[in-house]
Amino acid sequence: AKTVVLSGDPAPKTLADRGERLFFDARLSHDGWMSCHSCHIDGHTSGFLNDNFSDQTFGTPKRILSLRGHGKTAPFAWNGSASTLEDQIEKSLRITMQADEAVSTDQVQSMAAYVQSLKPPPSRAEAKGWLDQQSSDFRGDMAGNMARGQQLFTELGCSNCHAGTRLTSEQTYDVDLPDELGHRLFNPPSLLGVSQRDRLFHDGSAVSIEDVVRKFRHRMPRELSCQENRALLDYLMSL
Repeated sequence: AKTVVLSGDPAPKTLADRGERLFFDARLSHDGWMSCHSCHIDGHTSGFLNDNFSDQTFGTPKRILSLRGHGKTAPFAWNGSASTLEDQIEKSLRITMQADEAVSTDQVQSMAAYVQSLKPPPSRAEAKGWLDQQSSDFRGDMAGNMARGQQLFTELGCSNCHAGTRLTSEQTYDVDLPDELGHRLFNPPSLLGVSQRDRLFHDGSAVSIEDVVRKFRHRMPRELSCQENRALLDYLMSL
């Protein structure tokens, strides 16, 4: 008899490798009906709304967040109810996925290592190589516009909530978008990779970044000119 290995090395080499296998393992859920991958496709997101018990706000479906680049952006969950990634993973397995067996520390730590290994997605333009296909004059004009947009991002106070290199914060804020139970305080998601998102806000009510800036005027302290709107959008689309 001969054993044929179909999936490469059968033994996980690192903690993150083991966590990746667990991420796709439906045996961690009740009756094997879902895995973490079911909602967070390849560590990213399905883009849908999901309602679960783990954040203690059942009845308020929230947009499924991408986990790419998300591993060091504590706290976790839209309401910031999980102070550590391990806490969020443990609650997701035990409460959301209703694991039939006790969740082990090793499983949680392995999955946390995997999530922390996921890099943020590139901007949409970067992924498509769009800027590389443009003239040098166009790239120069676009770079200037994005720089002005980044300046506006700070001037308008966007960076108060979406701060630092990870473009997020440890706090929760009232963003004037209450959920179905009247909760108003939410932890701002990182904007890294925001250009690749088709739905935004916790309820997915914005269908594009342009929607956030032009339609919802999200947390805008003043009206923006057409040029300012364009510059801010160009900066956000570069993320």
